[in-house]
Amino acid sequence: MVTWYRFGKMHFNRNGWVAASKRYTEGSLDADLSGKVYMVTGANSGIGFELTRYLAKQGATVYMVCRNQDRAQKAKEEVIEECKHDNVHTLIGDCDLQSNVRAVWHQFEEKEKCLNGLILNAGALLDKKVLNAEGVETTFGCHLLNGSYVLTTLALPALKRAEDARVVYVTSGGCYLNKFPNWDTVTSKSSYNGVNSYSIAKRGQVLLAERLAELHPSINFFSCHPGWTDTPGVDAAFSAQKKWLQPLRSTWEGTEGIAWLLVASSNGMENGALYLDREVQPKWLKGKFMPNPNSKADVDTMMTKLEETARQCFEQYCKSV
Repeated sequence: MVTWYRFGKMHFNRNGWVAASKRYTEGSLDADLSGKVYMVTGANSGIGFELTRYLAKQGATVYMVCRNQDRAQKAKEEVIEECKHDNVHTLIGDCDLQSNVRAVWHQFEEKEKCLNGLILNAGALLDKKVLNAEGVETTFGCHLLNGSYVLTTLALPALKRAEDARVVYVTSGGCYLNKFPNWDTVTSKSSYNGVNSYSIAKRGQVLLAERLAELHPSINFFSCHPGWTDTPGVDAAFSAQKKWLQPLRSTWEGTEGIAWLLVASSNGMENGALYLDREVQPKWLKGKFMPNPNSKADVDTMMTKLEETARQCFEQYCKSV
């Protein structure tokens, strides 16, 4: 934990962003995204909202995936008013539930054939174990199983129809705290710890991006850490403890590295890599008590279990309707 915290104080907070931004190329976020289509989950607040606003300003068609209709509509109207851009749409569904994810995707593909960018941002850090209506632990379901794996799997054909498509998993510095463990721990079968479940799911996103880049090389898959950013999610997760993360980044400072991955030239980018502030980051930290990297066999097992669990949940859902 000491190794992680020291690394974070150097790279994750606002001081880390200021240092990294001095190496940025001026104008690298200027892009004409007219005719391009993006989907952002968790889009009505925080990083998801900031990213939606950026994409809309660049002329993209944006689909905001949100849980709450009222908050989604309010956020959509704010973006349209500010950006003077009408191609902003809402899709209502909880990324925790596979049935919702499938419904959201069905609505999307009724309107669009191609998807240029998919940003998997929805999530939460919960103190207590909560099972969703499909019997899946919420953190695992939202961050990894349904909100990342299932949605990406559904989107693959549309992504392959687009030129130079990008998928970004918004991970966390918490991914460094755990290797991906056995499946009972991943799914919180025996016990639950909110921070560990969140960290494990975020580690899973990093491994998922890496593996999907190998399986589908025509698509760019990235995991991206936004740093310690001042968002409603951080407020809810850390409350008074967020003082240890200071100075926090502004929402835009946490978002712009994700935006860059979506619009900058992919030449020179590393498919499957973990990014922070437009630069490839180590996926594991070396130090006392830091976890050892997962093996290829570990990732093979993760992918098999994700496929099996997603199929089982879908079959159970089909029987219930």
